[in-house]
Amino acid sequence: MPWLRRHVDKVLTLLFAAIIIGVPLLLQPHPHETWKSTLISSVLVILLYLLFASQIKRWERDVRRQAIAEMRQMLRDVVNNKLSVIMINASLAQPLSDDDAKKLQSVMETVQKISEDLENLSEDTLTNWRTKYADITSDKSHP
Repeated sequence: MPWLRRHVDKVLTLLFAAIIIGVPLLLQPHPHETWKSTLISSVLVILLYLLFASQIKRWERDVRRQAIAEMRQMLRDVVNNKLSVIMINASLAQPLSDDDAKKLQSVMETVQKISEDLENLSEDTLTNWRTKYADITSDKSHP
């Protein structure tokens, strides 16, 4: 099944071409009426395409969601580990002046905000990010 998902576009193209060419040959209509069977097979191909296209879009959406979930989990783990080290090091600095205590509180709030941002990653936030920074990133591969 993974092979089919990777090559579904090629398989469907071959299948559809075979239907468009094969149906008129199998029906062997009168030479002057080949267009009718070709038209019928073309309509059949369009209907099949619409059916398969919706399934393929669902597969792609599921793959994207899974990839985002895995990336979110990996990022959360890596970043939270590094942020924990920062927080531990910052809290071990004794004694803290009022200014240092404010800085430490700011660091802890930043750590919490980063963790929340990682938790909220989704397709929508990625799309919003692409839109917001389209000029900066100039990534033409994602419209």
